[in-house]
Amino acid sequence: MHPFLNSARFGPNIALRIAGLLTVCALTILAGCGEVAEDGEVVGSEGGPAGPRVTVHTQEALEPSSPVRMSQDPILRLGTVTGPEEERFQRVDGAVSLSDGSVAVLDAGARAILVFGEDGELTRRLGDEAGEGPRLRLPQYMTVMGTDTLLVWDAGEEWIAGFHAGPGADPDVQARGWVVEVALPPEVERVVALHTLASGQVALVALGSRVSDQGSGGLHRQDAFLLFLEGFQGGEEPGMSVGVVQSVEVAGPGFILRDQHEAGAPDEGPAGTAARVREWFHPALLTAAQEDWIWHSDGTDGLLQGWRPGEATVGWRMELELPPITTADEVEGLHAWELEETGDDEERRERVRGRQADRAYPDRLPPLRLLRADALGRLWIGLTQLPPRTLPAGGGPLVREWLVLKEDGELMGRVSLPVDGVWLAADSHGVLILRFDALDLPFVERFTLDGP
Repeated sequence: MHPFLNSARFGPNIALRIAGLLTVCALTILAGCGEVAEDGEVVGSEGGPAGPRVTVHTQEALEPSSPVRMSQDPILRLGTVTGPEEERFQRVDGAVSLSDGSVAVLDAGARAILVFGEDGELTRRLGDEAGEGPRLRLPQYMTVMGTDTLLVWDAGEEWIAGFHAGPGADPDVQARGWVVEVALPPEVERVVALHTLASGQVALVALGSRVSDQGSGGLHRQDAFLLFLEGFQGGEEPGMSVGVVQSVEVAGPGFILRDQHEAGAPDEGPAGTAARVREWFHPALLTAAQEDWIWHSDGTDGLLQGWRPGEATVGWRMELELPPITTADEVEGLHAWELEETGDDEERRERVRGRQADRAYPDRLPPLRLLRADALGRLWIGLTQLPPRTLPAGGGPLVREWLVLKEDGELMGRVSLPVDGVWLAADSHGVLILRFDALDLPFVERFTLDGP
């Protein structure tokens, strides 16, 4: 067996910019005063009388043993190749449970939201020509605001489309829906996430322009913005638009460009070129909204940082003492695994060799791959899987191992997802997982989560 199969602006008056924040926090997270528990909390002295809240989870506490487990079999399945054509999915970009146990699935390929009852029956469509509410042009992200109100970021229109999807909503209100245009800051290139907080605050995560860090050995970063929007109350009014009341800039992920090299160097490209090193797997900042916190991480270590709307500094820092993925054998193994995946296709093998020479794996790999939060206030942290795999139909990276933290930061346990499954959402009804059939067509399943 291959060794990797055994491993794993701006608002009216506020413009907050924190240059190099993640690097500084990684160095200072334990520098403040306070006593570190074996697996608990530290209150530092920086940033104020008490300083930010700091939670540390030791490597021993993060070991795979866990009392929390997914059920062996799903309790609900939506969208299969054998079902009715109108119930099949093209490209699933999100799903959430509603208060009565029904499920809303954002099918970006069909430009529609499909709502299924708790028994799996399709009850209505939202957002497409045959459905209700505003038309979706390029839907990308979906979340829930309050009780059963769906919000979707439409990149084609640069607005947020709202749909009242709950079982008790007025049918006329459900059919009408509404949109809110968003005035994005000029430095924003594109939106990469949409979040709602328990307070009703809505936030967008966006990427800015790529910049080069001088003196960093060729590091190019694409910084991110946490954009907290104006209130959404009264969003049903036609033509409503909102601005950004707070913008927080944080250092985002990046990549390394090697120095120009000489011709004939082994495993290198033509002379005078700069080879890009895959220093990070993910192109955007990892973010999640947990109750009234916006969490973010660049994934390169176990550091997560939490913000609250209206606050000027990080209010909560969390450090996971995860073992680094740094050995030469692991890096060489990734190259070998990529070549093995080509099979007997020599042309494909040559393309892989060329890509490996141009964009080689570095000496270390990031331990965090995804960050999510669920309707119960739990934080889900997806760990890097080796070898790295990308699922079909826009399914994203394959991440099986997840750490689950309660609302107060306490470690709840470690959960393994079903084979080839993508985490979508979780609440008291269960966990929604995106999977793919033999024809790479997506379907959604609900599993129960058993444990304390």
